[in-house]
Amino acid sequence: MHKLIAHVAVIGLFMGISTHADAADRLTGLVVDEDAKPLDGATVTAFQAAPGARDEEEHGQVGSVVTGPDGRFVFEPPVDASSVTVVAGKEGKCLDWAYPSLQRYAELRLQLGPAALIEGEVVDDTGRPLAGVTVDALLRLELPAARQMYSPLPGQALKARTDAQGRFRFTNLPRAATITFDLCAPGHARALADGHFLPGQKGLRFVLPPEGRIEGTVVEEATARPLADVRLSAMGSVSSGMHHTSTTTDKDGHFSLTGLSGGKYSIEITGVGEALPDWIGSQDKVQVEPGKTSAVKIEATTGGTLEFVLTDIRVNVPVSIPARISVSPMEDLRIREPAFAAKGGVARLYLRPGDYVVTDVWIVGFSYAQEKGKSFQVHAGKTERFALPLKPVPQVTGVVRDPAGKPVAGAQVRLLPLAGAAKDLLADDQGRFSIDSADIGPLFCFVSVRHPQHNLVALEVVGRGEPPPEVTLQPPVQVTGVVLDSRGRPVAGAKVQAQISGSHLGRFAVVAAARTERDGLYRMELAGMSLDYVLSAAAPGYTLTEMLIPQHQLAQGQGKMKVIVLQSADRVVRGLVVDPEGKPLAGVIISAKSMGGPQFPDSAVTDAGGRFTLEHLSNDPVIYLFAKAPGRGWINTGSNTIGPGDREVVIRVGPSPYD
Repeated sequence: MHKLIAHVAVIGLFMGISTHADAADRLTGLVVDEDAKPLDGATVTAFQAAPGARDEEEHGQVGSVVTGPDGRFVFEPPVDASSVTVVAGKEGKCLDWAYPSLQRYAELRLQLGPAALIEGEVVDDTGRPLAGVTVDALLRLELPAARQMYSPLPGQALKARTDAQGRFRFTNLPRAATITFDLCAPGHARALADGHFLPGQKGLRFVLPPEGRIEGTVVEEATARPLADVRLSAMGSVSSGMHHTSTTTDKDGHFSLTGLSGGKYSIEITGVGEALPDWIGSQDKVQVEPGKTSAVKIEATTGGTLEFVLTDIRVNVPVSIPARISVSPMEDLRIREPAFAAKGGVARLYLRPGDYVVTDVWIVGFSYAQEKGKSFQVHAGKTERFALPLKPVPQVTGVVRDPAGKPVAGAQVRLLPLAGAAKDLLADDQGRFSIDSADIGPLFCFVSVRHPQHNLVALEVVGRGEPPPEVTLQPPVQVTGVVLDSRGRPVAGAKVQAQISGSHLGRFAVVAAARTERDGLYRMELAGMSLDYVLSAAAPGYTLTEMLIPQHQLAQGQGKMKVIVLQSADRVVRGLVVDPEGKPLAGVIISAKSMGGPQFPDSAVTDAGGRFTLEHLSNDPVIYLFAKAPGRGWINTGSNTIGPGDREVVIRVGPSPYD
């Protein structure tokens, strides 16, 4: 059975799917440089999952264009924006990417700034270099817009192979990125080196242990006959560090799942692409160890099909926009079986016979009120179709105007709820934009509006039940400042960001961000409003520092110079990582977090002797240390904390006690 934890990332992706007709018909955007000026000669490529793809990485190129002097791009013929990944790059610049489905209504804006380098090496568990290892870099970005890669980027833009000495390097990374590495080599465990690795780091050393395998057969439960051409997928536990892997049974019902990390896996019969499987069968918590083979036998049975027609109750017709539903068996509501609906508004599930209830419906602009006591019975070999009534969510339609009161077309609108992810919108030709009333929340939300071409901004509070907002753009307040260390020296490359200060309600959203230059200077543009801002600055080797900007200081024109002084985080902790038998363990990733604070920006990797050096820590009274061994599925098995006087530590890692 599918578990809810396995679909959290999918739900996050799905919730941003566009419902705007033009967004699915026409994919347009703008490429700019680090100064937000249009960039000529950038190559923009769109990738889409291949029809019937059996793996999340099977993408094909569906379009490629080169920007002109205005930096703009349009894909002709049109590309379906709801299911593509767009990548932009140019020689000497870092790349940028976007998932159009996450930018509801908005055209794409990709920024290519200065490129940064990171390099390392990959060895086997005896320390010998591994050549030909495929290394994918997965990025997490906070500037210019917060986003994260959920899987390896299509194409070759962020893919490398190790040379004869096991070395790899990337030269086109954004300076503001933190990096995770996905490592894959035949005969070795696929490993996810998940840490806060930063551009500029060198000497990284990752260890790939021998692969684990799951081998077995699939047979019909009633007759024990082998089943050929059955598609199987293995989903790893959190500690295994695996995304997933798939295979198909041969004519004798045999299968082999290879390249597995250590940990526990759930194996399930799945369909190919959007097709439903022919059989039902699964096995949970299959233990895998590096260099060993686990044997399983899966008994399959015939299931039944449930079809749900998502129906608008106002007009009793199907709702033909992307949607996701989940059903659960009556006897265990913790289990989630997902299905997607697109054209025609029909979602299909192939399930074991029994009684099921609909537990979740995710669809933009509509809501589903679960009917008390309503269940749906699945019969083997049969298809049952039901209408699923949806109630439209009221829309709040606002208007964006310029200082003279005229509607402004094409303004970028960002909805900032008190809880949940931000949503990007785009004002139409009459300056109108619409948001779901459910997104406003029980009290209010913030709406940030910007028109880069006209250099106009606004930040408004939209209350629940209040009249539609009339947003008037104004010239932004120019906030400038300098970031210094405790000796008064400028700090280059510090991240400075502004958040809304809601007093006792906390802080909301990042409304502006910048990086300091060589002289420590930063510049950002804020909208004048009746609330305060919190300005924060952070840099490797320094503690996070914050300051309040009261709203009365944000007068129109040049903002007051804000000097932020960072205190050095110059503490160094060294240590040794050992396995359950007390032997030193190489290739373990070490990271740290202070009590009540963010994770420290650097991660370390143990060397051939199991030793590590973790730098740029603060003198907080309690710091937590975390360790994980990619490919083995091991994590630290005890509580590892250090106090102000601790400089050396021994960390023991082993199989996760939570699997």
